Amino acid sequence: MMAIRKKNISRSTFYVRELPDRTDAAYGVYMDGDLLVTPVGLPVTSKNQRGLRLMAAELDFADVLDVTGINLYGMYSTEKEFVVAGRSCMGDELSCALASDAVLTLCSGPEARCQWEYYPLVIDFLESNRLKHPCCTQMPSPDGHCNMWSEDAWDANTRGIVDFIDSQLMLFTPSQSSAFLTAMTFLDSPILALMLVQGKAFPKEVACLYLLGNCYYSKAFPDIQRKDEKKMLESITKNAECVKTYVELF
Repeated sequence: MMAIRKKNISRSTFYVRELPDRTDAAYGVYMDGDLLVTPVGLPVTSKNQRGLRLMAAELDFADVLDVTGINLYGMYSTEKEFVVAGRSCMGDELSCALASDAVLTLCSGPEARCQWEYYPLVIDFLESNRLKHPCCTQMPSPDGHCNMWSEDAWDANTRGIVDFIDSQLMLFTPSQSSAFLTAMTFLDSPILALMLVQGKAFPKEVACLYLLGNCYYSKAFPDIQRKDEKKMLESITKNAECVKTYVELF
């Protein structure tokens, strides 16, 4: 078995084989004849032959084996080394992460209207769970009226968002928890990561919301270059698609 953190694999070959001892994890990924393992030495095995075959193919077309990248091997390693079933994968860090979640805020200028145009997906997601977007009082409703609520109601809604997301994380399978943690590394948004893992938003939708939430929108923020915006959109979409694939196959 080969414990690897980062290695040049441009000349290596990867394939999936049935394990000789016929354990519950019936298949394993092999690299150059040796069973591939995670950085701490756990074998890369699974009952899911299709998922392992895609992981092997992904590695076959990569030049570097890098557990820190957004890839199936990295998410598998995170699942096996860090996730504990039945426990929130965020723990006490969830409240702080939500406090800085970009899609739960609006910028202070007129550009906020551009952001709000993209937020209905997030607003509907929260409202379907009897919660409100924290900025709903800053923007007029479709009938032109502004909604108001008391400080106590705002605090209760904020606590409700934290409790709701924490309850969902507690229900996650280990693979979903790994996917969520991976999504957090490039989204830095518990809301978007949850919507992605639960299939409430497509990868491209997540990418668009990420850009708007982080004021990365050239039509509203003139300091953003169009080519950089497109590059960022493609990158986030690609990462989100990988996370979605891991959830579906593992």
